[in-house]
Amino acid sequence: MKKLIQNNLFIIFTLLVSFSIQQNASAQCPVTTNPANQCTTGGGDQINAFSLNSIVSPSSPGCSSSGPAGYGSFTSPVWDLTQGQTYNWTAFMAGPSNSYAENFAIWIDLNNNNIYEASEMLYHSTVAQHGNISGTITIPLTATIANNVHMRIRNAFTPYVFNGNDACVSYVGSYGETEDYKVNIHGLNCTGTPIAGTISPAGPLNLCSGSNTTLTLSGYTNASGISIEWQQSTNGGTTYISTGNTSNTYTITPTSNILVMAVVTCTNSSLSANSNVVTINSIAPSGTPTINISGNNTFCQGNTGTFTAVTNVTSPTYQWKVNGINVGTNSNTYTFIPNPGDVLTCVVITPTGSCYSTNNATSNSIIMTVTPTTAPYVSIAGPNNSCLGVLYNYTATTNITGGTYQWQVNGVNTGTNSSLFAYAPSQSDNMTCMVTAPVGGCYSPNSATSNTLVITGIPSITPSDSIYSLSGTDTVCSSLPVIYATNTNIVGGSYQWQVNGANVGYNSPAYNYTPTNGDVIKCLVYTPPTGCFTSSMGTSNSRTITVINSLLPTVTISGNNPVCQNTPVIYTATTNIVNGIYQWSVNNNPVGTNSNTFTYSPIDSDYITCTVTEPVYPPTGPCYTQTAATNSPFVAVVQEPAIPYIDIHAPVQSPIGSTVTVTGTVTNAGSSYNIQWKNHNTTFATTSAPVVSYTKQAGTDSITAIVTPAVGTVELTFTIIGCEVPTTPKIFPAPGSTFIENATAASATG
Repeated sequence: MKKLIQNNLFIIFTLLVSFSIQQNASAQCPVTTNPANQCTTGGGDQINAFSLNSIVSPSSPGCSSSGPAGYGSFTSPVWDLTQGQTYNWTAFMAGPSNSYAENFAIWIDLNNNNIYEASEMLYHSTVAQHGNISGTITIPLTATIANNVHMRIRNAFTPYVFNGNDACVSYVGSYGETEDYKVNIHGLNCTGTPIAGTISPAGPLNLCSGSNTTLTLSGYTNASGISIEWQQSTNGGTTYISTGNTSNTYTITPTSNILVMAVVTCTNSSLSANSNVVTINSIAPSGTPTINISGNNTFCQGNTGTFTAVTNVTSPTYQWKVNGINVGTNSNTYTFIPNPGDVLTCVVITPTGSCYSTNNATSNSIIMTVTPTTAPYVSIAGPNNSCLGVLYNYTATTNITGGTYQWQVNGVNTGTNSSLFAYAPSQSDNMTCMVTAPVGGCYSPNSATSNTLVITGIPSITPSDSIYSLSGTDTVCSSLPVIYATNTNIVGGSYQWQVNGANVGYNSPAYNYTPTNGDVIKCLVYTPPTGCFTSSMGTSNSRTITVINSLLPTVTISGNNPVCQNTPVIYTATTNIVNGIYQWSVNNNPVGTNSNTFTYSPIDSDYITCTVTEPVYPPTGPCYTQTAATNSPFVAVVQEPAIPYIDIHAPVQSPIGSTVTVTGTVTNAGSSYNIQWKNHNTTFATTSAPVVSYTKQAGTDSITAIVTPAVGTVELTFTIIGCEVPTTPKIFPAPGSTFIENATAASATG
């Protein structure tokens, strides 16, 4: 089906092939170029094997794949071929004899320069053939004798017809195959008298001293056993001597007039032949040609410039060039209207036959600077709010190059011819600047006046600065930071803090650090560049810092313990914190007021604590290692009232009229009490001690002792611990409202 389509489009393909070949005709074809073909295994377009001089390559059925599609490179066999000999060859194609018609071509790199040239195509078919293709090739006598010379064979499906330039053409879209092999080319053995050939150029040649020329011998017998010897004569041909050169070319640098010829010898017959004789004349040098061009290279746009060339060459030829393109005439001057950036040069060419070191020289380059004609402008800038009496720099910006400056203040010329103007403004000034273009400047008009700068003068103030502690005092506790701040009239200034004369801190109006005792701190405030101040810096007052060593805060509490139930106790806190803040707690619950004492009726096992906090910073007394202290818990012990008791005793018998002493033992009645003594319920004495004496009367005495607290109540109080004794006496047994112990324990019989 593919061949049918291609045959039906024969004319179109022919045009395409012709176009493809023409496009590649001028391209070189290195032997390493691997052209691609469309190749289909079994399609009849493949070279299965190639036979040359009865030596057949190994069979390679199918499409080769040593590189691109349809390309193969083979290292064997290497055929041996000889100059001047003709050889039969056969290409064994993959298809049958009635398969598709193919064209065939063979190239050999005859000069061994690794390029397939058109003249090296030794065979190409003019009529497409079916099946195997055969033919002959002839190795020219001029072929270079060498081993491993490249050979390329190609086939292509009709209608392609190969030409000499098709060794590297890739026929993508066509069918065929390309295969590369190697051959060895050998020479014929020479016989008889060889052909000497001809030297070219034939001369006579005029060579400048020190220059060289290459002579080439061609047309001589090219066979095995041929040798070449170049000879030259310096005596007009009387004698020739060998130059030692045996190749077919000879490069010579003569120093005098000489004759040169080549002797070709066949070593097999020992016969020789001489080539033509070439006359070479050596001419003394004329020096190195030089050329220099000059002229003004700066123009206003549209102006004409003339340039002149100066050279040391006699009878020179001038070729002016602008941007590398030939211009002008053969003249040492050239006039033109340059464009910006044009590069002008001139080449001087030496006359034919002269012996300058080179046949031409190129001048220096002149690069044109072309300035367009522009409208001039100028603007001025500088501070318009300025400090009175202070010099300020004002700048003029203009597009006028090399202009003349004239400054004016309030319409009066001032300043110098400069783009910079130093001026100390008054209360209110109007400033301008006029710039005039130089002669030849490309401006229209030739001057420009700037904008008007209205300047307002500002009176200067004296910078001041003072520092203070944010805490309100220069006294600080040890290990605690202190913050100082500045109070200055310098707006936008920069700050430099100093402690003991050394720079510290950052550019900030406040400084926070932990001081040591005796530190002297101050702050320098530098004025900003735009401020109006009488000096560049304000220096603050110096403050000396006092650092107080810190104490460990302590607190203890005291109070009666144990106590009777429902008895108020005054608890007192003792601390080393001066002017501290007190917080009492009972069982961790805050109670009381900010006082060093706390009155409270405890319950048994109450935990009473007091936390004392140092006063708010700054300190008014000592410094402390921590801000508060709490005592160890004070545990209250509360007891119920004890029952008072008295035991009395006396002699059981006493004489009438004698003194009887009754003694009592009092318990649980405290240390202060009264005892009412009765005999038969009649009071006869009251004492404050448990002892009484009386005169024994007749009869039996019944002594009763009633103990009453000293406070005058009927309740006993445990005075040991300061508790009140109940006001109601307890009597055992109860006689009503009195307490009688052993009411009948003492009876006296008189």
